This record gives sequence, structure tokens and C-alpha cells, in this order.
Amino acid sequence: MSDIGIFVKRIEALIDDGQVMEANKAISRHMAKQKFPVYIFGTWMEIAAATQCTPLSNIKAAMKRAPLTGAEKAILDSYVFTDAWVRFDIQILKALMSLHHDFTLAEDGDTSVIACRIYFKFCIRLLNYRLQNLHEYSGNFEEKLFFIGESHSLVPSGRIFPWRGQMVQAIAKPIRGIKMFHLGKQAPRKWKSYFSEILNSLTNGCHVVLAIGEIDCRPDDGIFHAACQRGISAADLLEKTVSEFIFFVSDEFRKLDKNISSICLMGAPFPAYDLDGRLPAATTKQEFFDFVASANIAMRLGAMKAGWDFLDVYSATLDGAKEPDNLLRIDATHLSPAFYSQAEQWRVSPQSGT
Repeated sequence: MSDIGIFVKRIEALIDDGQVMEANKAISRHMAKQKFPVYIFGTWMEIAAATQCTPLSNIKAAMKRAPLTGAEKAILDSYVFTDAWVRFDIQILKALMSLHHDFTLAEDGDTSVIACRIYFKFCIRLLNYRLQNLHEYSGNFEEKLFFIGESHSLVPSGRIFPWRGQMVQAIAKPIRGIKMFHLGKQAPRKWKSYFSEILNSLTNGCHVVLAIGEIDCRPDDGIFHAACQRGISAADLLEKTVSEFIFFVSDEFRKLDKNISSICLMGAPFPAYDLDGRLPAATTKQEFFDFVASANIAMRLGAMKAGWDFLDVYSATLDGAKEPDNLLRIDATHLSPAFYSQAEQWRVSPQSGT
């Protein structure tokens, strides 16, 4: 095996063991060698984005010396775009939009390229929304509301809206691709490390929304699909996934040496996207819709039991879910930033139970 192959195996072992900061240090030390395959750059971007341990500009500089294809550069730049979105660095955002304009319009590529293209388009929609509605991102606010999770955590970033009787500003803390499953007992430990690092970065007295669970509810990349593949009950796998997720997250919050004013689990919106070709064999659309409804019930009950709030975005998006001009959605998968003006009315507390 080559030296670079040995190095890649070492990084993979560190990541799987949850030693993400050690992996970051190892990659940083070898940056000058300029022999990284795209996998290592992707791993480095993932760690840096989740833990904020290395400036993405350093990685971007190293990328310039690597023989990367246009698609590979776009995939890695999607991390830079997300970082710039969270900080609202308009100069970088517009530059990346221009640089990868042709990439977002193309239709070729493998699964990872197609997924990145969809992600880029989602981010561009968010940017356009903010530029057209700057008044929603300015004003007086008292508290920070941190959104921890996958792409859904990016939607409210920077917005100011009412939450628990006061005005808050949403701050995104993204962990790309994270599922409830990833914080359970059988997943690679890197996800737990990412989550713990983010918790340690929170400010004392803040509020938190967990935007984790929507990917678990997708037809081709979640609990429903996994249960069909393994020939087991989707209901049983759902209960196991939610309970292990709630247990781990509750324990992590208890370990913090800081006060968290409130915790809220966000449900999964009604799936408005096209299901053709995405459902497991021998399943129906109605079976999948029923599963998503059950998943939201399980998440809500788990949140209530843990003493958390629950953001019922499923009920909010159920009526008129497939209308193409639905103002509550930025695309077929994600909510629109506009939703958060009314988010408070969809927040369920353990005290209300409704």
C-alpha cells in the first residue's frame, strides 16, 4: 500500500473511532505534502465545518494545489458556501454562486454530484430569499436560538422572530447529513463527536432547536428504507432510533457545565417531493406517508418525555403540502425562512401537551 493509502486508512480509523480532532490535526500536519485525494479534502471540510476547528480558508488554499475536477471543487466549495451562509459573508456567497453557476445548471454526474447540485440550489434559494427580505433579518432581539442539525438548520440562520415570548436570532450549527440514527448505539462515533463539539460551543443561557430527524424520514435514505432492506418492522426500528437518539442527546446536555434555557426537537415536514423511483420495492406511497406521520408522533412523544418542546412542522405543512407556490417551503424538501414568523404557534411544550 502506498504512503497516501496508509494515511487515508489512518484517517478513516480515527474518524470511525470518533477522534475527529486528532484526524483534523493529522490532516493539517500533512497539508504541505499536497498529495491529498479528494476524499481527504472532503473529510477535512466535514470536520472543520462541524467543529469549527480549522478555518475553511486554509483548506481552500490547499485545494488550489490539488488536481481536482470541477465537480469535486463544487462539492468541496459547498462546505465553504455553508460556512459563508452561517456568517452571511455576502462577498464569498456571491463569488461561489458565480463560480459554480454552470455546475448548478448541469444534469450529469454520479449520486454525490447530483446531491451536491441539489444542495447548492437550496443554498442559493436561501441567499436569494434573504437578499429580498432583509427586514426579517434586522431589528432588536434579546436571545440566541441555536439550530443544530442537517440542512434544515440552515433555513432560519440569521432570522429574527418570536420564540417563547421574546425575540430571538437564529444561529445555525450545521452537521451535514446527520440523522437521529447517527446518535444511536450502532453508528460511527464521529457523529457523536461532532454533536458534542457543537454543544461545547453554545453560549450560556441560550435556546436550542434540534433539526435532526428529517433525513431519517426520507424514502431512500432513512428508517423506512432500512427496515424494508432488513425485512424488519419499520415501527420497531423507528421506536429504537428515536429512543436511542433522545437518550444520547439528553445525556450530553446533562454533562454540559452551562445552562440551556430550552431544548426543542423539530419534526419532519410532510414530504412534498416526487416519490417516483425513491420508494423501496413492494411499498406504496401511502405506506410511506403513514410512516412519516408515525415518525412525527414518535419524535413528539420522545421530546415530551424528555421535557423538551416539539416544533410540529408536519402539521404546519400538511395542508396544501403539494402546492407549488406554498409559501412555507423554499423547495420540496425544506421549509422556507418565512415559516419562522409563525413557528411559535407550532411549538408544543410538555406543559401544554397539545
